[in-house]
Amino acid sequence: MKRLLVRIAACAAAAIVLSHIVLCDAKANDRENEKILPVRPYIDPSLLDVPWPKHSHVKQPWRGFLETKPAVDLLEGIGICYHHHGGNLEVQLALLAKAGIRCIRWEQPFGTYDPDIGSLAKQSEDRYREVLQACKKLGITPIILLNAHHGVPCKLKSFDRTVMADAPEGSTELLLNSVEALRPVHSGTAGLTQYWAGEVLFTAVDNVRKAVKLSKPLPKALKKGERLNCVDLYYLPLHPVGTPEFEHTAGGWVDYARSVCRVAMQEGVKIEIEIWNELSFGSYFFGGDGINSYWPGRVKYDKDFLNPGGHAWEVANRTVRMVKKEFPDVRVIWGFSNTTFFHCPISNLPPGIDGQSYHPYGTGWRKLPESEQGKNEPQRCLEQHCPDYQTVMAEGWAHTFIQCESLMHHLRPDKRLTVKPAGTETFHHYITEHGIVPAEAGVTGDDASLRLKQKFLVRAVLFWLNKGLTRITIFQAGPEEHDHGMAISLSKASQLRQLPPDSELDQWLSPALQSLRRTVRAFDGAVPIPHPRAFDVEVDKLGPERKVFEMPAGKRPLYFRDLFALLPFQVNEHKFVFAYYVVSPTYSIEDLKDEMYRVKIYPVDGNSCKVSCYDPLTDSSVRIQVRDRSTKSLTIDLATIDTPRLIVVEE
Repeated sequence: MKRLLVRIAACAAAAIVLSHIVLCDAKANDRENEKILPVRPYIDPSLLDVPWPKHSHVKQPWRGFLETKPAVDLLEGIGICYHHHGGNLEVQLALLAKAGIRCIRWEQPFGTYDPDIGSLAKQSEDRYREVLQACKKLGITPIILLNAHHGVPCKLKSFDRTVMADAPEGSTELLLNSVEALRPVHSGTAGLTQYWAGEVLFTAVDNVRKAVKLSKPLPKALKKGERLNCVDLYYLPLHPVGTPEFEHTAGGWVDYARSVCRVAMQEGVKIEIEIWNELSFGSYFFGGDGINSYWPGRVKYDKDFLNPGGHAWEVANRTVRMVKKEFPDVRVIWGFSNTTFFHCPISNLPPGIDGQSYHPYGTGWRKLPESEQGKNEPQRCLEQHCPDYQTVMAEGWAHTFIQCESLMHHLRPDKRLTVKPAGTETFHHYITEHGIVPAEAGVTGDDASLRLKQKFLVRAVLFWLNKGLTRITIFQAGPEEHDHGMAISLSKASQLRQLPPDSELDQWLSPALQSLRRTVRAFDGAVPIPHPRAFDVEVDKLGPERKVFEMPAGKRPLYFRDLFALLPFQVNEHKFVFAYYVVSPTYSIEDLKDEMYRVKIYPVDGNSCKVSCYDPLTDSSVRIQVRDRSTKSLTIDLATIDTPRLIVVEE
């Protein structure tokens, strides 16, 4: 007893000098009748063994490898999609920087490029420079999105015309009050059935009759006297590579990319560029059907548009060649795969391109077996059975094998570090959009929604930046209802004219960003680590067991202990931070209560190290129990929930 009291007293003395620590040593032997459920092995490469195109509900591929991420890389990778909606732009970015944001994604569309002057249009360029100047001052890296949404795909002129005769749906000709300034093929309708400039092109213009021939049957009836918005496109949608139309548009795009890079160089700001946003919307101008989306059957394509020789691939290829020649410090990211992930194999991407981006989302409820992939092809499921369960995770779905398109096929170290295009030294993986709509996750009400976004942000950022991503930019910073978006409320921040003192920052930050700000503080003192320490771990679940779902007799179910995540980060030579939590698939509707796990970490000098534990969501210390110390390892009992807590180990 005397020895135990001495050890407790020593623990109490150590707690005085350690921040965020509630720590006590205990005997290595377990309590009587304590139930121990091993997770063996915790790091199991066989969990990655799900051959394409199979999927699995049981295997957790993120547990197939364990890497220590330099804390510097973590901090530099935390980003947000920024949209300015009024107010002081620099102050808003400064708020984000104070919260831990180190990179922003900013769209500078093709439509802001003016080919008549060979540069960005003045108003757009002025705003772009303002963003760059603020980023330079604040140490934020701008990721500039190059995009051509078909609503305003390029420079265009807009005209209002009046329909002079009824035109039933399916018509192939329109009579207008004037055809002045309208050009065959370049001119067409705008906003006819959707936000689409040139949805129906005018293939011929009759100046005498004031009539235009239509590239496809009129999708809706127009009445005499009705106003019709028309546009004239400076560039045409992509044609097959080598045609004059393709050369004109591709040349304009490369000039546009050059202008974006030139302005950044003039401002002395190192940027990164991402080519294209998403193929899932707004992509008729560059999409697989190209001009045929506007004029069906106009041309024949003999190459897949995202593979070598295809029209979108070739535009990206020319962009990369220009950038690497004229702006070699600019990193170029392929954005065409961010919703398909695997359309073009990485090794077939344009030579010299630096990485690719993803938009996994999938953060709403998923009910199975209703949403089972290949529902009528049970052989595609590795277990040959889809369990009955629902899941919603902050990480989305792409870290699992619920679908065969798991990002872990790309991020596993043996692939991530070796598979790259020709001429590329280091290939990077980005998530340039990830976010959550609480209503889609079964959460309504302001307080509950803000709480969910708080849990979402810390989980998603720490997980993905530990598991192989270079950057993640959360969607979005902008005016938000509490059930939309993720960030500061700019409707409030727009009132600010100067950055408030640190003591008042929290009142301007959402709960999510407050928690992020507290999280990054745990990594104070981060320095570059060329060769982070490789750790191994052993994990035991202590106490009662829970199943995520049942499986038929003879098939292993999925347990919550299978979802225990330990994410190592190295701050400097002697300081390490281990984020840990249960990757709970029900985090949106329940707050997981403390469940005990025993974790052995090695190699670490357990005898001399100081250990503390911190919960950034509650801004409080967490009780941990040291079970064993040695010169090579540290064994601790951890109270674990469904959001990350941070173990700080200082040797």
